Amino acid sequence: MKNSYREALTEVNEILNYVPNIYIEKLPISLIKFIRENKSENYMFYIDETIDIEKQNFKSETRSFIAILLLKYWDRENQENLLEKYNNNEKKYQQLLQEKYNVNIFENKIKKDNTKTDIIEYKKENIFIKFFKNILKNLKGILKKQ
Repeated sequence: MKNSYREALTEVNEILNYVPNIYIEKLPISLIKFIRENKSENYMFYIDETIDIEKQNFKSETRSFIAILLLKYWDRENQENLLEKYNNNEKKYQQLLQEKYNVNIFENKIKKDNTKTDIIEYKKENIFIKFFKNILKNLKGILKKQ
């Protein structure tokens, strides 16, 4: 694990020391164990209680980790709203795609114009005639250049 992640886990562990027990109980024991076992032993971090929590000098990884904890474990109501919004947006997006591209590969489409489609016979040219035509064509090109 990268050292910056270990330092972030140290900061998260310190933050969890200030979080009320109601929120700690909502976290899985395995997650708390993971944080404590993988935090950096060399990095020291202390929260300054005189400064507001939002103004603390946390690492970006720490902020991300706390945001994940908030969304996944602590703010269930907001999580359900986000999932509902996501599902609604996804339905709208899929509907727009359906309208925009309207691909129905199994639908039989009838041509509106009555164009006649005939089979055209393809005659293969003799290879010797084709060879001599190419030689003549090349000779004409050479003679035009001179």
